[in-house]
Amino acid sequence: MFDEADILLKAQALLEKGETDEALARFDEAIDLNREYAEAYYGRGNAYETLGQYQQAISDYNSVLRFAPNESLAYYNRGHAYSKMGEPNQAISDYTKSVELDADNSAAYYNRGTIFRLTGFHDKALADFDEVIRITPKDPEAWVTRGLIYASMEDYHKAVECYTRAISLDDKNPNAYGNRGNAYERLGQIAESVADYDRVIELTPDDPKPLYNRGITRYDVGEYRKAIEDFTKAIDLNPKYSRAFYGRGISYVKMKKPENALSDFSEAVRLSPKMVDAHVSRGQMLARLRQYEEAIEELTESLLLDPKNAAAFYYRADSYASVRDLDSALSDFTNAIEIEDDNAKFYCRRGIVLTKMNKLKEALVDFDKALELDEEYASAHFNRGLVLLIQNDFEEAIEKFNTAIELSPEMVTAYQSRAVAQSKLGNSEEAKRDMDKVKRLRGG
Repeated sequence: MFDEADILLKAQALLEKGETDEALARFDEAIDLNREYAEAYYGRGNAYETLGQYQQAISDYNSVLRFAPNESLAYYNRGHAYSKMGEPNQAISDYTKSVELDADNSAAYYNRGTIFRLTGFHDKALADFDEVIRITPKDPEAWVTRGLIYASMEDYHKAVECYTRAISLDDKNPNAYGNRGNAYERLGQIAESVADYDRVIELTPDDPKPLYNRGITRYDVGEYRKAIEDFTKAIDLNPKYSRAFYGRGISYVKMKKPENALSDFSEAVRLSPKMVDAHVSRGQMLARLRQYEEAIEELTESLLLDPKNAAAFYYRADSYASVRDLDSALSDFTNAIEIEDDNAKFYCRRGIVLTKMNKLKEALVDFDKALELDEEYASAHFNRGLVLLIQNDFEEAIEKFNTAIELSPEMVTAYQSRAVAQSKLGNSEEAKRDMDKVKRLRGG
């Protein structure tokens, strides 16, 4: 006949082999023989945790601590179960008790530090990972996570130092290279960033994420063709990678290929119906292709998902203006400004609508605000000049057209409008020079 110790050994062996249900039955037998058998409760708790039955696991760890109140691992495991249940405060409490009982329990520091990192308590997280590194100084993942904490604090130089230390311990660690690549990108060290992503791609050729990350870096520095290549490779590896479709779409926008961009944004929306950026960009491309009604519908969908999305209001306002629904356009531009009141483009575009509505004083106020925010905004200078032209203030209008042309020497409408103002003042030669310039710019 077996005693409870023999049964416990069998249960532990079954659990190690992955035969969890059978192990549970043996742990039950051991506990039936000895209702105060802490080791059996501990083993059964581990089995329950393996099955994702965290409440039952916590109940068993409670029993362990009732019979063995100084058992550090029971606190640690109960903390882990609480963490899995989404109860970080209870988890932190248990991890804290675990390290009080065993100051060298690196896993407890690691898990507590991770919770601190994810909840924004960066100083506490750093302190915990200092302890992890004290106990296990050659653990590359500890250095990677320490780097992530510094990255969350936007101290990318220290983050790079941590990732580099991890790489010195394990030069085939893709997490270290990938995160260092992210940090280098934030620091504007693009060559180093791309080199790290290259290394991640070499180490994990079947992983689309590093290709996506390299694509974003290339997009950020204006290498749109190479970015498209990377996003395409990422999509080849994972045809459901909605962010890669979105990344390729914004690259096509920069390449002035709106049809390709629209196709990719449409696929991103299909794969991730709640991806607001993809909806907004799809609406933008529909408008660029003069499909204004469809654009309005798409941007309305964006605003259902995110009612405070200034870009969605802005692009929908433009579409309303294009179909001559000026009241709706004015309302949307105003909503965009209420959300983002430091955007010169929003004021300028609202000013244009106000001009079309013959609300010239209000339009001037908007153009002045746009120029207050960006004094080199050529379109705001031009449109302010246009209002002055309508008001027959020809000399002031010419000054504004002059500034617009200085800032944007190929702005055809500025030369045309200045020609009109010059003609009104009787300056026929100046007007003719401006119209000749218009012809040259148009290739005539």
